[in-house]
Amino acid sequence: IATPLTPRAVPLVDPADLGPVVRAILDNPEGWADAEVAVVGDVLTIPQVAHVYSEVTGKPARAVFVDHIPQEDIPQWVARHSAYRDTGYFPKYVGRESEIPTLARKLVPEMKSFADWLKESGFVASAEDA
Repeated sequence: IATPLTPRAVPLVDPADLGPVVRAILDNPEGWADAEVAVVGDVLTIPQVAHVYSEVTGKPARAVFVDHIPQEDIPQWVARHSAYRDTGYFPKYVGRESEIPTLARKLVPEMKSFADWLKESGFVASAEDA
């Protein structure tokens, strides 16, 4: 898994989990007024993503940190995520990234972890994905 990100934790979510979280908030808006809810199923570093991927799929994976990925390969991604190289995705939780999924799981306890998503989706990277 090649990435321009540092070894900071990145938020992961199955898009199918978004709707149930929004519904839970709308069903009980008073309980969530002024709350900041990071809708995240898992928060892993890229080496952890590679490790979980290897465990679930049985395919070897490793993290490779690169200084540059050509813009023509992923036009908006690098620009969109470059700010997170230094601050992380959730600066309030630096050093406590594992707490982030807890809030969303209060709303939807069955939110998927990255491992759950891999198992359910059956995703296996191909050589073309590298």
